[in-house]
Amino acid sequence: ILNTERDRLMKQHGVSIFSRSKEEQTPPTAEPEAAEASSSSSAATPGTEHLTGYRLLRTSPVNLILQGYKEKVDAARSELEALLEKFDGFCCEELNIPAKTHARLIGFRRNNIRRMEETYNVDVEFPPRGASGDTADIVLVMGTPTDVDAACDELINVANDLVERFPDMDEQQQKKEKNARPAAPQPQQPPNPSDFMVVGAPWERNGTSTTATSN
Repeated sequence: ILNTERDRLMKQHGVSIFSRSKEEQTPPTAEPEAAEASSSSSAATPGTEHLTGYRLLRTSPVNLILQGYKEKVDAARSELEALLEKFDGFCCEELNIPAKTHARLIGFRRNNIRRMEETYNVDVEFPPRGASGDTADIVLVMGTPTDVDAACDELINVANDLVERFPDMDEQQQKKEKNARPAAPQPQQPPNPSDFMVVGAPWERNGTSTTATSN
């Protein structure tokens, strides 16, 4: 989101945004009568210790510096504050959806889940790689309460439908993984000496040939 707003504010207002981590670096020299403004926001998500690794739950204080003409900075700051106020109303819902349905819910190149995110204006995150136990079934949905409720309803309905339509998804997945494994190399049988044909031997110069035999 910050990257998107950085590009938009630069194009629309000519205002640059720097994060506090870059404060020690010398920012580009502003035009005369330039002004700076800074703001910070932080969020806490208690009770999510079991969800380590989820992108949507990574929160930390962010300090921003806006640089540009004073009137442009004021306009950009007002827009950012309105955006942050909107984010303050976001909620994150935790769903328990069987891990065996996740691949079909996501779809090829995330086509299925991207359509749902765009339809309901939410972010959906599936368990990070390596998740096990109950955590492997947890799906997070973030957005405004109304949008999150609608997205969660569709996710649950689609997941239930998949479980009913494909009750043997676990067996199919195991077979798929088994078939994906490389087959064990078969031992090579030693050649039978009687199968060798001698070609280019001296006696063949006389127009004769013979079959090699073992002693």
